[in-house]
Amino acid sequence: MKNSLIAIACMSMIGGVQAQSHVNVYGVVDQYLDYSKTGANSAGRIQSGGLDGSRVGFKGVEDLGGGLKALFVLEAGINADNGSSGQGRLFGRQSYVGLSGNFGVASLGRQYSPYYDTLVNYSLGGGLAWGNATEYFDDGSLLRIDNSIKYESPNFSGLVFKGLFGMRRNNTPNSPPSDPSIGNIGNVGSVGGQYENGPVSLGLSYSTKQTIQNDEEKWTAFGMSYNFGPLKTAFLASDVRDDFGQNRHNTYELSATIPLTNSSLLLDVGSFRNRAVNSANATAYSVRYDYFLSKRTTLYTGISYIRADRNAQFVINGATGAGLSGAKGDNSRALIAGIRHSF
Repeated sequence: MKNSLIAIACMSMIGGVQAQSHVNVYGVVDQYLDYSKTGANSAGRIQSGGLDGSRVGFKGVEDLGGGLKALFVLEAGINADNGSSGQGRLFGRQSYVGLSGNFGVASLGRQYSPYYDTLVNYSLGGGLAWGNATEYFDDGSLLRIDNSIKYESPNFSGLVFKGLFGMRRNNTPNSPPSDPSIGNIGNVGSVGGQYENGPVSLGLSYSTKQTIQNDEEKWTAFGMSYNFGPLKTAFLASDVRDDFGQNRHNTYELSATIPLTNSSLLLDVGSFRNRAVNSANATAYSVRYDYFLSKRTTLYTGISYIRADRNAQFVINGATGAGLSGAKGDNSRALIAGIRHSF
């Protein structure tokens, strides 16, 4: 009898510990039919990742007591059209572990930068999806950062601060040991903040990356949005430049979403302005209609067009779906219809 009571007590303790932690499996499968024409090239294809990149993820939280929690995220990208890995690695989208509490959230691993957070929050219709001009014009090199430590503050009356430092040291054996900058190539620093008050939202971020010896690229992004109720609008601007002046450009995007019955309409226009190369500007126009079959399943269709100057080269791509390549100066147009299901 005594042994039975001890066993029951132990099982209760184990159950109590288990109740304090949990792991969720989640994911997205997003595919679309795409007909694109870039210059003289045209093609009809099935693509993966129109609104969101297809993925499978694991998210866990453990309550450590006193408001302190341990957390982790492992998220694998998938090309749903052929089943291959989305980023060429097992957990290429996100892989990090950290702690959260009254101090905020601190985490280590492969994570989204504050620069990414600004872009995704102020390109409406899902953020950096098919139909967003910034998705077409941003090269994506500063979105996810390997070997990074990230901090996010608590919410101070609508204001949140974020900071990230990514360590990508170059340990090439032939690097001159007398040059201290060699070891910093690839290092990334990114800080940002967001303020929300009712229908108003503002975001700002500043990032740097050591690209080559004695050269540093700098990214600045600013976004703002206002929700009128029957219409939500957003403006997003970014500035990219390096120390040598060989890479300098600005991207602008104005987007609006109109909620309809079980659906939403996205209107988007944006421009790319190259400050380092002549006749290398571009302008994008998009309209996309999303129909919500349920909270988890969405049908969508859209049309998009990019007008490019003779030295500009851009394509119409989805969240992860590739655009149809062409030559410099080629205009691009696309028509799509797709489905996204999340679980």
